[in-house]
Amino acid sequence: MHNKKKRTLLLLFLIGRLGFIFFDGVFNKEKIAENIVYFKNIGVEYQETQHSAAYEQQDQNTNIEEKINKKIQSQKSYLQDIKTLEYIYNQEKSPTILKEIIKKQAQNYNFNEARKNIEKLEKSWIAVDVHLLLYVFINSNNLNITQKDSINKLLPLLDITVQNNSIWNQDYLFYVWLIEIRNRNYTKALEQRKQVKVPQYQPIITSFERTIKSYDSSKAIPTYYQDWLVALTALKNWYFTIARKIALETILQDENYILPYQVLSYAHFLTNNRDTAIEYFLKLANFDQKNKETYQFLVWTSYYRKNDFTSSILYLSQNKSTKYQTDTIRYMIINYLEIEENEKAIQYWQKLLGQNDIKNSDFFLYFYNIFYKWYFSQNTKLYQANKQLSTLFIQECEKQLWIDNDICIYWKVWSDIVNNKLSPSNEVELISLSQTYNQSYLYHILWDFKTKQWKIQEAKKRYAKTIASSQDSKEISFVENKLTTF
Repeated sequence: MHNKKKRTLLLLFLIGRLGFIFFDGVFNKEKIAENIVYFKNIGVEYQETQHSAAYEQQDQNTNIEEKINKKIQSQKSYLQDIKTLEYIYNQEKSPTILKEIIKKQAQNYNFNEARKNIEKLEKSWIAVDVHLLLYVFINSNNLNITQKDSINKLLPLLDITVQNNSIWNQDYLFYVWLIEIRNRNYTKALEQRKQVKVPQYQPIITSFERTIKSYDSSKAIPTYYQDWLVALTALKNWYFTIARKIALETILQDENYILPYQVLSYAHFLTNNRDTAIEYFLKLANFDQKNKETYQFLVWTSYYRKNDFTSSILYLSQNKSTKYQTDTIRYMIINYLEIEENEKAIQYWQKLLGQNDIKNSDFFLYFYNIFYKWYFSQNTKLYQANKQLSTLFIQECEKQLWIDNDICIYWKVWSDIVNNKLSPSNEVELISLSQTYNQSYLYHILWDFKTKQWKIQEAKKRYAKTIASSQDSKEISFVENKLTTF
């Protein structure tokens, strides 16, 4: 007997998590909050980079190149985008930058890449935070999910960290407890959990404990149903290889049991194994006709995430469902933007305006691409050919988000810029936004603004911040070339 309520909860969990994966607009701070919780749960204090007031007070006469070098050397963590970090690492081969890359790869569940980079560091077991090291190790291909004994590879690493006083006895006991969970020794795990008393591990342990105890062996429910619940709990706590191992072992007991396929598909999706995720989603679409549209949607998403935009568009174009109509339009837009078929993206933006569930991130995506992106390329042709659509987006933004919303202020500034209507009020609005959001394009336009006013020293400060916070190596080069015009 399968519990329908549990199954529904899993589907809600899967769809609810899409907010984390999909349109992470710059005005959305949920990712930061999630990273804080994620690192807290594994015993690591997460630090989101803040602006440095000290930089503002540097000597105005200091050479601008020295400023930039000093800024980048001392505050690498300003750089939020992994591609930018990798670009800089390839230039400098700095261990500090590599550590930042490893952290961000773990945050984005690229565990195998993080493991490879850890191996590049000398004395890797002490080069990065030990809990991050162990978390990456547990979730990478270091552990073969089809071999029970592969978990024993963790024990020598634990011994090294204990010998180096990198972890405490309570930490060691937690990881030993985790091994018992992975091996499905639930009775032993319940007994060992009593030894782990530090608060930081209690949310994880308690969630597993409740799951294990929720299974009632006296009822006519297969034992592998308990395994599926544990696999789901492992997935929710971001222990992906544990979730995959237990789910796979559950399928071996009953290949027609749908629920472990859901755990496997989502675990592979999150950890960037898109091809395998697609296979599981397609299998689920055949198994579970009632939720076929959900699995098809996740197939489209997987193709997009693996940068196969043509396949994503192909699958999306076959969608006849109304359930994911708005999300289908959103994905059509970003797919066409990726392959630079901008006119088709415009057509879908027109459709998006007619939807009832348009969101803040939809407005930001439009304004960013229509205004900043084409300002950045110095080509406003697409905007000029679709002014009416921009006006409609502006009106809808004010209607839904109110005129003083940050996103509406953002469009107002950029529309004035594109139409050569720069004013002192634009500067005030840009400064206010830049104080809230550390984004390169805000500093970029402030630099241009100050340059046009011939306030060169102030412009150079904004230039340095553009470089330090940029998420795109092309933008860095573009802005550096602009400096030669001084």
